[in-house]
Amino acid sequence: MQAIHRRLLESLVVAVLVLVAACPAEDPDGREGEGEGEGEGEGEGEGEGEPDTTPPAVVGATPNGALPSGTTTTTLTITTDEPASCRYDDADGDYGELTGGMDGEGTEHTAALAGLVDGTSYRYYVRCADDDGNVMASSYQATFRVAAGSVTILWTDDIQGTSALLGFDGFTVEHPIGNSVTPSDANGANLGRVADPLGGGGSAMRHFAIFDAGGARAQAGLYGDVNTIFGDQATSPEGVWVAQELYFPEAISAQDDPWCWISLWDWHSVTGNRAQRWHSSPALLLARDGSMRVELVWADQSEAINGGPQASTIAMPVGRWFDLEMHYQWVDSPTGTVSVWIDGELAVEETDVQTTDGTHAMVETYMKFYGSDQGHTPWSPTPTLKYTRNVRVAGERIWR
Repeated sequence: MQAIHRRLLESLVVAVLVLVAACPAEDPDGREGEGEGEGEGEGEGEGEGEPDTTPPAVVGATPNGALPSGTTTTTLTITTDEPASCRYDDADGDYGELTGGMDGEGTEHTAALAGLVDGTSYRYYVRCADDDGNVMASSYQATFRVAAGSVTILWTDDIQGTSALLGFDGFTVEHPIGNSVTPSDANGANLGRVADPLGGGGSAMRHFAIFDAGGARAQAGLYGDVNTIFGDQATSPEGVWVAQELYFPEAISAQDDPWCWISLWDWHSVTGNRAQRWHSSPALLLARDGSMRVELVWADQSEAINGGPQASTIAMPVGRWFDLEMHYQWVDSPTGTVSVWIDGELAVEETDVQTTDGTHAMVETYMKFYGSDQGHTPWSPTPTLKYTRNVRVAGERIWR
């Protein structure tokens, strides 16, 4: 009997041990498995799901440089560093304000361009956005130009000629002629033929001035009755295109003083006897603040009609030769256009302008250095220097 009881007790102990082994001990804080779950969850999710806050960047664009003359269509191609959607326009703005959509939502984006014109520079503003909504904060500027075809030059200067110092054929040179203004002088301005200041060979017309507060000027002009090639084209319906190469050794400033100016081309519409003229109709002036931008300035009676000065969007280069071209239409109603290009890129333009009062007979324009009246700020640095060469007159766009 005792043996039977012992066997029953042993069986009961074994059953209890099996049950205990199958059931884990109760967590007194009710946190069973929390540590294990946290560790697994944190380890697996760490670093995942962080938001992308970096906008795409443009890493390439075509075309660039010059396209051959005769090109009327091309494809603007933009490459980004990540998949994106891009927009473009010829005027800058926020992403949503750019009017042109581009094809392609990967890293290459294209847009067809049409209506291209020989001798014209183009600039397109591009912004892109990625799938996370990150948008470029500023526009990428894609630029290219179409080379000009054959242009008929009606007249060009003889600055490269071997004639006398002031023998500029077709120019009227004034104020003064051939005097010697030196850096030791208190005031004065002159112009003459000198060797290329950059040592490239050939000659240049130099404007040289010591501008004190007393006023001085020197100018070379194209007079319609003296240079009749220029005069006939300037009074034609299509107007005249005048171009020149310029070199400024340093940036020039008059500290915003309005009483001195440097005219790159100062246009006048005048009567046959020069008794009446529209001054500054318009003048293309060097800005007086040292920015090396140009300004179309309308004065006297023409200012009220044409709305006052307009500054260029780009500056003239300093330290190298560059090309400046201007188109002038001689019209007695607000239907004309005046445009300026710097190295082929449109810098400033005014449309629907009037440049004569209808009673005048001819046009004249000057390249003029003008100092300041007494008590006003002179130009600096001193001496003040500007060089000109390759002045051309045509009945169509010149720059290529």
